Amino acid sequence: LDLNLQTNTYMKITHQARRRSLWPMSVQQQGSESSRSSKKIIVAGISILAIVLTSLGSSRNKIYNLTKAEGRCQTSFGSYGGKIYNLDGSTSENECLVESKWMRVARHKVMLPSSSSQDVTVIDDWLYIDYHDRINCLVQIPNDEDEGTDGKGGGDQQQPKFLVFEQTKYALENRNSLAVIGGIIEPHEAPELAARREVEEETGRQCTQMIKLGRFRTDVNRGMGWVHSYLGVNCRKALLTPTTSTLPDNDKEEEEVGT
Repeated sequence: LDLNLQTNTYMKITHQARRRSLWPMSVQQQGSESSRSSKKIIVAGISILAIVLTSLGSSRNKIYNLTKAEGRCQTSFGSYGGKIYNLDGSTSENECLVESKWMRVARHKVMLPSSSSQDVTVIDDWLYIDYHDRINCLVQIPNDEDEGTDGKGGGDQQQPKFLVFEQTKYALENRNSLAVIGGIIEPHEAPELAARREVEEETGRQCTQMIKLGRFRTDVNRGMGWVHSYLGVNCRKALLTPTTSTLPDNDKEEEEVGT
């Protein structure tokens, strides 16, 4: 009897011990399975994030390459339709940074040969401004005509007379200046025809002769287009309707900020 009691007691204790040992094992198994699931979720999340970042990077590269390949600007306030400068043998890259209908600012990669050796100096960040070519014209009126007296004469008949504007412009710090006739050369327009057109538009006069004085770069390093200079000789008041620009009036006013 005592043996049976001891045996039964031992069996109960052993069974309870087994039950107790099984419970931690199930918790450990569940924790292990949960840990593996979390690891799988983390790995999957990292993989998806990597795919998304790779896709975005690839998209950015495609956009950037497309921008460089097709000449599109990073920032555009309108399409620039003027001439774009490239120097053969020197300009290896021409990347547009910002543009409007009036100008285009670009980053050039420029290769400059050395005068003393065969080495080449490379400048990666040369900023260049493409701008429409323009004309300036000094208008000479007949000696027998006195501007402001309706052509009735007066003054020194031996001294040539010239017409200039008194005006101010945005970059002149609110100061007045005297200026000759000026304006933009329109696409496919010859410089002399542009000068004649601008004189007619601004003064209502036609010149019997246009003497070309030459041309110059606004900035020999940064561009800004060519300025063609003329002397308009014997410019009399036109009897016919002046030739007008094909540019809309608001465009001309926007470009020529001032009075």
